[in-house]
Amino acid sequence: MGTAANGKEGVEQAKKLVPDIVLMDVNMPIMDGIQATETLAQEVSGSPVIIMSVRASATTCAGRCNRSPRVPDQALSAATS
Repeated sequence: MGTAANGKEGVEQAKKLVPDIVLMDVNMPIMDGIQATETLAQEVSGSPVIIMSVRASATTCAGRCNRSPRVPDQALSAATS
C-alpha cells in the first residue's frame, strides 16, 4: 500500500509498488492527477487508475479535512486481496 501527497509522489509510488489499482485525485499539487494518470498509463500500464475529483470548502470541512490525498486502508486492502 502506498500514499502520496502529490501527483509526482504518486507516480513514484506506483512505479515502486506496481499496485493492483490506483485511486487518483484530479486536484493535487506539483503534478495534477490527469498528468500523473497519463504518465502511469505509459510507465505502469498494468495498474488501472480510478480518477476522482474531490473538493471540499473550508465551510464544509470546518477544519476536519485532511488536505493530502489518502486512500482508506480498507479500500487498499480490498484492492490487493
